[in-house]
Amino acid sequence: MNHDTYPHAFTAFPDQNSVLPHNASYLVQQKYNYENVSTAWENYDWLTAKEAQMVVNSGLGIYRAVTPEGLVIISLNSDVWYYFNLYAYIGANKIDMTGMFGKLITYLLEAEANNQAVWLIQHVNVGGSTDYEALPAATDLYYQIIDRFNNTIRSTFFGHTHDDELGVFYTNNATEQTAETAANVAYIMPSVTAYTNLNAGFRYYLVDPDTFDIIDSLTYYANLSNTNDWTANGDVT
Repeated sequence: MNHDTYPHAFTAFPDQNSVLPHNASYLVQQKYNYENVSTAWENYDWLTAKEAQMVVNSGLGIYRAVTPEGLVIISLNSDVWYYFNLYAYIGANKIDMTGMFGKLITYLLEAEANNQAVWLIQHVNVGGSTDYEALPAATDLYYQIIDRFNNTIRSTFFGHTHDDELGVFYTNNATEQTAETAANVAYIMPSVTAYTNLNAGFRYYLVDPDTFDIIDSLTYYANLSNTNDWTANGDVT
């Protein structure tokens, strides 16, 4: 996510030194960030020691989990398309510089073969109100993947904007935007962290237990303009 490093949004990948220009004044020095994050995940028993080391070694920024119910959840590092991330411009004219999208396609092919539903989660969105914050090459590739696997990908989820909104993915890279060409939905959710002219909020979803399609959603928010009038209900303190 774009808030995890300083300067803001400068997120590199551990294996990018090899693609820097020969006269670069300094190397990409962000391996420490992956090491810190993977160590924390290991300490919380979210990952084994071997899995934690893979986070550092691969540098792909893609992770997959399968729920007991059989839903496949894939997390992507959206900094590869975030236009504020200067490291994303290294080799930006090459297809899938980090290899993350290739791994995503492999995961989706496996899920398709096993008739498994997939949710994609990431931070910086490629739809909704911040289209302009996503670099074109990665966005185009992401759109093509959504189009190809729209029967396997049940939903995509983003944050970043702090807004309660949604975006729509269309087939053929949105060359025709109609109800018939709509391929998927990008659910872009608000944040518990308040933002300029935005209230704190969170959203939960009603999910079909068999298909894992999103049936409905409900968003709660705290009106920060009248905090003096708030009253406690139930267990809220």
